[in-house]
Amino acid sequence: YRGEESPVPLRSAAIDSWSVLASTIEDTAIAGDEGRGAGFLPLLQKALDSNSPELRSSAGECCALIHESRLELGVQDEEATTTAKRFRRGSWDGTEFEVLIDEVKQRMAELAAESGHHMSKKAKKHQRATFREFMSTLVDDEPPSVSLTFRGGTLELSTWKEVVQLGAVRSCCQGGFMLQMSFNEYLHEIFGADISVLNSEDGMSSLEKRIFMSKSSNAAKTRDREMEKDRKKRTNVKNYFLDADGEDR
Repeated sequence: YRGEESPVPLRSAAIDSWSVLASTIEDTAIAGDEGRGAGFLPLLQKALDSNSPELRSSAGECCALIHESRLELGVQDEEATTTAKRFRRGSWDGTEFEVLIDEVKQRMAELAAESGHHMSKKAKKHQRATFREFMSTLVDDEPPSVSLTFRGGTLELSTWKEVVQLGAVRSCCQGGFMLQMSFNEYLHEIFGADISVLNSEDGMSSLEKRIFMSKSSNAAKTRDREMEKDRKKRTNVKNYFLDADGEDR
């Protein structure tokens, strides 16, 4: 109801859903000066002060995703270093969000070192590790690093967009997560993985894994180009029939 605060689980689910949707759109729409994510930051800052670890974690991950998109706004060169990203157009410096971002960083630092007695040791350990990952992106502009191990190798994810998408897939699939990741072609396309390689029984060297399994590898780029050609071809065929149908009438 209006005027009443929403339940914490609902707020957490709403932030997670926003993050998943944001992971599918352009960085400008997320973190540009007129982007939805920039305007979302005050709400996330408030969520970081919640007593709910779940809500704090959802807000922290969303902040990391927005900051990552902000960094990417000023980077056209894929080989750009972290320092180069920080001092290009992707910085928050000089914007209306500069002070807010500094306050978010400070709050995350507190959560990454929290040592109170109101949480179990396991919960505190998990929170510290989680917020240290968020801080590495917000403070040091470093990407996340998540690995999924298969029989033939490891799938490496290195952006918060990928991490958010992986979390959504894991939440939906539950116990069937690894089975779906192994055989679902749609998921292979989302994460740019050649699962025939990952599921191979043959051992691969570290160099081979980087060549064949990285999303930035030539093999992955070739697959992306072929899929784009196929999509355009299907669209052209569809439009042709629609136009032809209209002319007949």
